[in-house]
Amino acid sequence: AWRPDLGDGQQWLWFSKTEWAYHAFRRFLGLRLHVSEALRRRPAKEPVILAVHPHGVASDYRILMDGMLCEALPGRKVLTLS
Repeated sequence: AWRPDLGDGQQWLWFSKTEWAYHAFRRFLGLRLHVSEALRRRPAKEPVILAVHPHGVASDYRILMDGMLCEALPGRKVLTLS
């Protein structure tokens, strides 16, 4: 199915916030996202570039981080390349 709302690297917010298996996997791995206080204070309208590490040939790590980025950086448009 064609999903224009997912074009240009847009997040699938519903999926990344509600998919139960990803929440369970985040808890199992003890996955944490560290965001500096300076970035949290930066106005949401100012763009930033973030690198997610480790990365690899699979997009699973980025998918796990997707929902966490939404929660850590509210009000920001988060685009990803994977």
